[in-house]
Amino acid sequence: MQGSHSYDLTGQQAPSWRSMELLSNSSAKDGGVVSSEYDHDSLVFLFLALTIGAVALTVAAHPKCRSMQVTIAMFALGIVFALFAESGLLDGARMLMRSYRNWSEIDPHLILWVFLPPLIAGDCMEADTHLVK
Repeated sequence: MQGSHSYDLTGQQAPSWRSMELLSNSSAKDGGVVSSEYDHDSLVFLFLALTIGAVALTVAAHPKCRSMQVTIAMFALGIVFALFAESGLLDGARMLMRSYRNWSEIDPHLILWVFLPPLIAGDCMEADTHLVK
């Protein structure tokens, strides 16, 4: 496909995938973000958090635990986990600690803009339409 070029909205020639790959490799050598063999470890903390959340919701649905506030319980569990991780008690679980560190280094604005729309949409679905009228 020689001679076929893609152009961006300004009319300039867009970089090819190959040139972007070379650019990312050169920036990695100059102190940029480096991909490692442990990138998939970030999923460990995510699935652990989702599992703990599901267990907390299941426990909260039990008739004896109706008064438990799930949000407060999740917050407390998060603080306990962070205290364990930061004090070094979880250093033996290397994969979990790599995952924890990857998540703690994420830009907080990214987390906000990723999770805010589904949270707002979920609240809108539960809103009582008779109160809005």
